[in-house]
Amino acid sequence: MSTTLQQTMDQYQAAFDGEHRQIDVSSEQVEECIELFSEYLLHFSDLFQESEEYEEGSMDEWEAALESYVEHLFDGDTEHVPDLGSMPLDVLDAEHLRDFLGWFLLRIPGMDSLEVEAFGSILRDWNDYVFEKKYIDAEQHADFLEVLDEMQSEAVRVTKAAHLLLHYVRMGGGVSPRLRGKTFSNFIEGHARIVRLEKMQDCCVLWLEFDNNFEGKTTADSPTIGPIRLHRNMKDYLLAGDVLDIELGFRGDQWIIVDIGPVYPASIYMETDLFDPPQKIT
Repeated sequence: MSTTLQQTMDQYQAAFDGEHRQIDVSSEQVEECIELFSEYLLHFSDLFQESEEYEEGSMDEWEAALESYVEHLFDGDTEHVPDLGSMPLDVLDAEHLRDFLGWFLLRIPGMDSLEVEAFGSILRDWNDYVFEKKYIDAEQHADFLEVLDEMQSEAVRVTKAAHLLLHYVRMGGGVSPRLRGKTFSNFIEGHARIVRLEKMQDCCVLWLEFDNNFEGKTTADSPTIGPIRLHRNMKDYLLAGDVLDIELGFRGDQWIIVDIGPVYPASIYMETDLFDPPQKIT
């Protein structure tokens, strides 16, 4: 019987609390990373999708489990640790690590770049640990390491970008106080890919394409929206291909950022004919 994902995570956490401490993170950060990774695998990856309807009698079991959970809540026991059960380690592939670092973590409110960097280091250390224990082979270890090398730095970069953009919006988005009270004539929101980015000396200028059909202030032959002017410092944190969860408002003759959510690296949202990602349940 192959080693389960849960066993490797339990063993790694116990080893980290004991003799194995190769990276400069706390035991609390290791515990949080493992819990979040387990939550992603359980509820947002393709590994635990329900394929069958409830069988007869299973509803009673579900109600009993729910009643027990509610009783624990009334007793003040609100902590829930995800359990991956008997899922074998060998079902995990590198794209799950990519999705976790480059998508799932970035959606968590308050997640900052230092935490993202720490969680990336923990997953790298866990990857080395399970390889040393011979739970995975050299090829799988190398595949995991390649994605972690790429996504750790990318996730840190876009986390910083999202925080800077949020600060920029809250400070008025570069619009003078005299103009902020003017009415918007149009809005668009959703996931938008940066299709063009110009890094000028005094500013950073973007052009975006949204994933939804929008028949607003765009040219007749292109769905591209822009230019959108940002602070010049943003040129160090945004790249063409990045995807922004964003809302824009059209006022006068320009698009202005009204609200901003996470920023994702390009490799997370690829063209559908190039990559078929695991289904995301939101």
